[in-house]
Amino acid sequence: MQSHPDLIWVKAAPGRGGLVGKRLVLREGSRHHHITEQVPVEVPLTAYYLRRLASGELLRVPAPEPIAARGDQQED
Repeated sequence: MQSHPDLIWVKAAPGRGGLVGKRLVLREGSRHHHITEQVPVEVPLTAYYLRRLASGELLRVPAPEPIAARGDQQED
Protein backbone atom coordinates (compact mmCIF):
# COMPACT_ATOMS: atom_id res chain seq x y z
CA MET A 1 0.00 0.00 0.00
CA GLN A 2 1.49 3.31 -1.07
CA SER A 3 1.56 6.07 1.55
CA HIS A 4 1.28 9.77 0.95
CA PRO A 5 4.66 11.46 1.60
CA ASP A 6 3.18 13.49 4.48
CA LEU A 7 1.78 10.36 6.16
CA ILE A 8 3.60 7.63 8.06
CA TRP A 9 2.60 4.26 9.51
CA VAL A 10 3.24 3.78 13.24
CA LYS A 11 2.35 1.56 16.16
CA ALA A 12 2.98 1.88 19.89
CA ALA A 13 6.30 0.53 21.12
CA PRO A 14 6.03 -2.56 23.31
CA GLY A 15 5.99 -1.75 26.98
CA ARG A 16 4.04 -1.52 30.16
CA GLY A 17 1.46 1.10 30.86
CA GLY A 18 -2.01 1.89 29.69
CA LEU A 19 -4.78 -0.67 29.69
CA VAL A 20 -3.93 -4.25 30.81
CA GLY A 21 -0.17 -3.66 30.66
CA LYS A 22 -0.22 -2.64 27.01
CA ARG A 23 1.22 0.66 25.86
CA LEU A 24 -1.29 3.13 24.49
CA VAL A 25 -0.27 6.38 22.81
CA LEU A 26 -2.86 9.12 22.47
CA ARG A 27 -3.78 10.16 18.95
CA GLU A 28 -3.07 13.81 18.22
CA GLY A 29 -6.05 15.98 19.13
CA SER A 30 -8.02 13.18 20.80
CA ARG A 31 -8.35 12.11 24.41
CA HIS A 32 -10.36 9.01 23.51
CA HIS A 33 -8.48 7.42 20.60
CA HIS A 34 -5.21 5.58 21.06
CA ILE A 35 -2.50 3.92 19.01
CA THR A 36 -1.78 0.39 20.23
CA GLU A 37 1.02 -2.16 19.82
CA GLN A 38 -1.18 -4.47 17.77
CA VAL A 39 -2.60 -2.36 14.93
CA PRO A 40 -0.45 -0.06 12.77
CA VAL A 41 -2.12 3.23 11.85
CA GLU A 42 -1.39 5.92 9.30
CA VAL A 43 -0.82 9.35 10.84
CA PRO A 44 0.21 12.76 9.51
CA LEU A 45 3.88 13.66 9.78
CA THR A 46 3.47 16.34 12.47
CA ALA A 47 5.66 17.59 15.30
CA TYR A 48 3.46 15.66 17.77
CA TYR A 49 4.16 12.29 16.15
CA LEU A 50 7.82 13.13 15.50
CA ARG A 51 8.24 13.77 19.25
CA ARG A 52 6.55 10.44 20.07
CA LEU A 53 8.89 8.67 17.62
CA ALA A 54 11.96 10.40 19.11
CA SER A 55 10.92 9.48 22.66
CA GLY A 56 10.47 5.81 21.72
CA GLU A 57 6.73 5.75 22.43
CA LEU A 58 5.96 5.06 18.77
CA LEU A 59 7.71 2.89 16.21
CA ARG A 60 7.63 3.61 12.49
CA VAL A 61 6.47 0.53 10.59
CA PRO A 62 6.07 -0.31 6.89
CA ALA A 63 2.65 0.13 5.32
CA PRO A 64 0.59 -3.05 5.61
CA GLU A 65 -0.12 -5.19 2.56
CA PRO A 66 -3.47 -4.40 0.95
CA ILE A 67 -6.26 -6.85 1.62
CA ALA A 68 -7.53 -8.53 -1.55
CA ALA A 69 -11.07 -7.65 -2.53
CA ARG A 70 -13.59 -10.48 -2.18
CA GLY A 71 -13.86 -10.88 -5.95
CA ASP A 72 -10.06 -11.28 -6.25
CA GLN A 73 -9.83 -14.33 -3.98
CA GLN A 74 -9.28 -17.66 -5.68
CA GLU A 75 -11.16 -20.74 -4.62
CA ASP A 76 -9.57 -24.20 -4.71
